[in-house]
Amino acid sequence: MGGQKLLDQMAARAGHAATHADQALLKEALGEDVVHRLQAMRSHVRLGNTLFVHGGLDPHADPDEFLARPWLIFTEARWAWINHGFLDWKQGFGGTLVVHGHTPPDKHKAISGMDDPHLFEGDRLGLDGGSARTGVVTAAEIQDGRYRILKAGTPFENPEPSGE
Repeated sequence: MGGQKLLDQMAARAGHAATHADQALLKEALGEDVVHRLQAMRSHVRLGNTLFVHGGLDPHADPDEFLARPWLIFTEARWAWINHGFLDWKQGFGGTLVVHGHTPPDKHKAISGMDDPHLFEGDRLGLDGGSARTGVVTAAEIQDGRYRILKAGTPFENPEPSGE
């Protein structure tokens, strides 16, 4: 998922080899201020009945407990990277609209079966345009129970398949 490339870049910036990410490497590569800002980040934002989260929700977990899991321990922060179990869940989230990214359209379709992940389905709205592979960034305007999708960019001629 790009972790090794990021680790290699941080190690190069710090000027030494690294076999794993730790607080010392983060501080050397990114600086104390950036690390402090990263550690202060929230897992989600809730506005009314709309929940904005990076990856999604586990429909079998208590949402508050699930979103409270620290992102600093990657294996605990499933809200940041969940795909299976979230994208293929069709029974909704109790009236909460879950707006998420993290899953480019090709990968989303493979899991959810949706031709267009930018449609509201099962209390879920995906906004990942796959910009690194497609050249397109996606956003939404949500207002008064309605939404519209906004896309910007110049599509790449031959987007690379995700391989995931």
